[in-house]
Amino acid sequence: MGVRIAFDVGSVRIGVATSDLGGILASPQAAIPAGDYSIAAALRLVHEYSAQEIVVGLPKTLQGKDSASTELARTWACQLEDQAKLPVILVDERFTTVQAQNSFRDMGLSVKKTRSRIDSAAAAVLLQSYLDTCSDK
Repeated sequence: MGVRIAFDVGSVRIGVATSDLGGILASPQAAIPAGDYSIAAALRLVHEYSAQEIVVGLPKTLQGKDSASTELARTWACQLEDQAKLPVILVDERFTTVQAQNSFRDMGLSVKKTRSRIDSAAAAVLLQSYLDTCSDK
């Protein structure tokens, strides 16, 4: 099956998560800064982890419509796919940040204390959801 890598694209940082070789468990990794060099940083991670598949979160509105963030994520995903020469799967990421925040809150950690880790935790929620869907097939 191979390692899968997920990115939660934001305007400040991009959350990163990877799966185990069996594609069963997602784990958060260090986020990368958003901006001009984010594709290069993402490519380095894709190669470092020998990823077989790339998942990128697609931030839709609560009504399921596109927003400015949706277009940012789509554009970023297309650039990454062109350079990585691997398929990029876009996955609805509604509520992943909320789920990640709730997990930190359940551990007694405030949003303020987890701000730098929340994007990668959301990427892990996104990737885990994707992995669970794949294993159901």
